[in-house]
Amino acid sequence: LADMAEDPVAGYAQLVLLALAGERHRTESPVHVSVVFGHGQDGSSGKLTLRVQPGGPAGLYPDPERMAFFTANEKFADALTEAWATSPLPVRSQCVVWDIAYEGAPIDHVEGNSLAAAFGVGLIELRRGKRWVRPGKPRNPCPPRAVTRAPACRHGTEYKARATWM
Repeated sequence: LADMAEDPVAGYAQLVLLALAGERHRTESPVHVSVVFGHGQDGSSGKLTLRVQPGGPAGLYPDPERMAFFTANEKFADALTEAWATSPLPVRSQCVVWDIAYEGAPIDHVEGNSLAAAFGVGLIELRRGKRWVRPGKPRNPCPPRAVTRAPACRHGTEYKARATWM
């Protein structure tokens, strides 16, 4: 299966096979980032969770156990590609799986690049080993603030995002 990791689709297929075989191992320290997204006319808050998947292919993948039916548009895919490309090098050599939940249930569709900053911050915090992302209290289990906004720019290998703490 290791040869499959060259291609993102093949890498995701590898994760699905590991899940079906019952061979996925969870890490003990996932990173949670509070996010804001729109549901109808009102903005709603949810939770982005990122975790390192031991034994998986290097890359950033939706969690096959929680996000198997997830769909997104090209802007969202581009935002994830950008966040991954600018994440800390040690993180990029690992398999990172993510899920996005609203009231505990997985989100099945996202459009746009507004979660790019949340992914970027989460990937940095994953490297640092923090569990909850919030100014001053990274381990707070109920953060009242969220990261939102699209990336502002990318200059060389430096990724700058406009993050609004709500």
